Amino acid sequence: SGGTDYFLHAFARDLDHYRGLLGQLTRLEGIAHIQSSFVLKTFVSRTAPLLDRPAAAAPVQSAKQKPPAAN
Repeated sequence: SGGTDYFLHAFARDLDHYRGLLGQLTRLEGIAHIQSSFVLKTFVSRTAPLLDRPAAAAPVQSAKQKPPAAN
């Protein structure tokens, strides 16, 4: 469901390069609508995931439970 059938992530050197890509895409059969978004500045660039593996979840203690007694 939703309004997007395909998501294409492309890089363009400049506006002229983008216009050429857009021209090629609009000539393809079955393309009815194209929506574009642009990244003007990159704040963070990663080559690896932020975390190597999911962190172990700490046990959740409900408000009704009493903490264990100290020995």
